[in-house]
Parts: sequence; structure tokens; C-alpha cells
Amino acid sequence: MAAAANVDVVFLHTTFSLSHSDLRVKAQRAGARVISMPGVSEDCFLRTLSVDIRKVADLANRVADRVAAAKKMRMTTPGGTDITMALGHPVTVGDGLCLEPGELDFFPPGLVLHVPREGSVQGRAVVDGSITRIGRLANPVTMLFQDGRLVGIEGGPEAYRLQELLAGFQDDSVYMFAAWGMGTNPGAALLGEEPSFEGERIYGWGHVSTGSNASFPGGTVKAPIDLDGIIANPTVYLDGEVILSQGEFRI
Repeated sequence: MAAAANVDVVFLHTTFSLSHSDLRVKAQRAGARVISMPGVSEDCFLRTLSVDIRKVADLANRVADRVAAAKKMRMTTPGGTDITMALGHPVTVGDGLCLEPGELDFFPPGLVLHVPREGSVQGRAVVDGSITRIGRLANPVTMLFQDGRLVGIEGGPEAYRLQELLAGFQDDSVYMFAAWGMGTNPGAALLGEEPSFEGERIYGWGHVSTGSNASFPGGTVKAPIDLDGIIANPTVYLDGEVILSQGEFRI
């Protein structure tokens, strides 16, 4: 941790994400530019950075501006996702352009991330892409949220594995809704043993997460895991206006 606070640039190329860690926060505060890139392989690096990064970054920032100006988000899918939440906190943009001292960014680039108002999340998220530490899904997993907390998990064997995973922490914080987001990178895909980190960046896909969010604007939860559920081709409404229609941006 001391080394990270005494350099200009920190690459967090780790097995599990350190995006939510104290190390990342302290390195930023010390003025380091931080790139979080857990589990990134050579294939992932080349594939997701061979796209037009300026276009990826431009779209991510335009989407982030719309999210920052909105008060309410609703996400739906034909598979049954219908989840709502109140907005209002600053938006985190992973555009791949980490240029200023103390800035945080991510490889692969192309992520818009937002922490909703605490206790505001209601509804169901039918996750059909992948889940952190579960991997790619053969069957959808339904996550039921009430007042910002995960209150039910439904589905097949993978849903049971998720129940067991979260129960094993013996910590109620892992059930708290953490953040949601959208991807803008056409080169991203669900590949590798832990595809959820890259999956968050897939163009036109969305995600919901539970657990840690205290290291991001508006977050208060410190948990032993940040668990992401990737949702393919959702429709996203901001204050009733469609900005993402089944995986195609309307911006």
C-alpha cells in the first residue's frame, strides 16, 4: 500500500477487483493515476482497446451526463427485469482516458457506473449474462430487491450457488444494492473465467451490483464482496425517457 501512494501511475492488475479497496482510494488521494484491470488477459486487452477509444469515451461521457441530470431510472428486459431507483449522486465514468493526477479509470474502458439513493431500489433484475464468482450463466438468475436490499434469489442451480455464496459471508452488507451501470465498448464480451468485470463494458448491456460501494460517490456500504450481475440488452429509462432500447443507445 505504501508503494502505491508514492508513484505517479498504479495498474491494479489483480485476480479480484481492487476498485473498491482502501489501497485504490489512498493511491488516488496521494495523486496517483489509477487503472483498475482485474483479470485482464492479453486477448481482452487487445480486443477492447483495438476499438475507437475516442468514440467509446465520447459515448460513455454523454450517457453519464444524462444519468447525472436524471432523478429516476427504470431498467426493463423482455425476460422480466423491471427495476427502479432514485438517482442524484455523481456518476463514475470509465472512459479509458486516465490523464489527470488522482484520477481513476478502468481497463477495459467503456463503463458508466452510478450509486443510487440508498434504500430506493425496488423490483427485479433478471440476470442472464454472468455473475461475479458464478461465471457465465446457463440459466437466468432473478434477483429481487426491496428498499435497496436483495431479498430473494430465484432460478436454477446457479441461483442456488449464488445463495450459498452470499450466505457464506455471514455479513448482511453483501445483500445491499451497490450500483448499476451500462457499457459502451463494442469490443467487450463475456469471456474468461471471471467475465463479469469485462461484461460490465459490453456495448448496450447493463448491470446491477450488491455489496461494496463506499469507495464510489454516494456509497456507504463496506462489504467483503462487490457482486456484479450482467444483463443483456436492457431498455433503460431516465425520468421516463428511453436512452437505451434493448441494447441500442438513443443518444
